[in-house]
Amino acid sequence: MELQKSVKIIHITERNYFLSSISITFHGRDIFAPVAAYISIGYGIAQMGIDVKNLVNLPIPRPIMEGGVLRGQVIRVDNFGNLITNIRQVEVEKFLRSASSRITIGNVIIHEIRRIYTDVIRGESLALYGSSVYLEIAVHAGKASELPEFSPNTIIGFEVTVERSAK
Repeated sequence: MELQKSVKIIHITERNYFLSSISITFHGRDIFAPVAAYISIGYGIAQMGIDVKNLVNLPIPRPIMEGGVLRGQVIRVDNFGNLITNIRQVEVEKFLRSASSRITIGNVIIHEIRRIYTDVIRGESLALYGSSVYLEIAVHAGKASELPEFSPNTIIGFEVTVERSAK
């Protein structure tokens, strides 16, 4: 017997459940945390907004390991110009097994996965894991999406490779 998941998706639109001042970058704090608090004390989720119908599930292509290289691709660009790949942190760590990394995207070569943006100097490219635990390509105080090798029409699907390298 196959079980079906019952899912209800609400577009949160009722601003009286948000913080009074909403920043453009911290919706987790300004919208989702207050809404979650209301739900935790018994408010119904349906009163938080409108029902979302006709959802489309967009499959994320899986990265491929071939010839000692983990190959993935850019699947989206976030609002800050970071390139979000389809390569999850757990996949990179399993592939590297504590070895050093060499990440290549176009002409950009990054030799180490960093923890935070300020681990590199301003304007330097870096790789790090975002809040969704996918590998991201970023530029400290800049936008990776604006690097010369990329154009808005070609960046999605751009190949990203992770290789083991000697330190």
